[in-house]
Amino acid sequence: MLGVHYSNSPSEGRSIIRALLNTPGDLRVSGDVIEVHLEQLSAPRYTLALHALCQQLNARRPHLPETDYELRFQIKPRPIGE
Repeated sequence: MLGVHYSNSPSEGRSIIRALLNTPGDLRVSGDVIEVHLEQLSAPRYTLALHALCQQLNARRPHLPETDYELRFQIKPRPIGE
């Protein structure tokens, strides 16, 4: 899924996924939707790849297993001044 948006995916794709799985974030529940708001990654190119991955996941409309909750993934904006 990263290959389309990240040219170095064969060599660095696993590193990005590892960083994603260790990325802090917030969960927000709104009705039957769970929003996952992730922090940006250390490099802007990683964040862009992560953003593209979130869009692809959201297009599939994933659900939390064994529930009716839909999952949506987003990247938090950078604070002003950074």
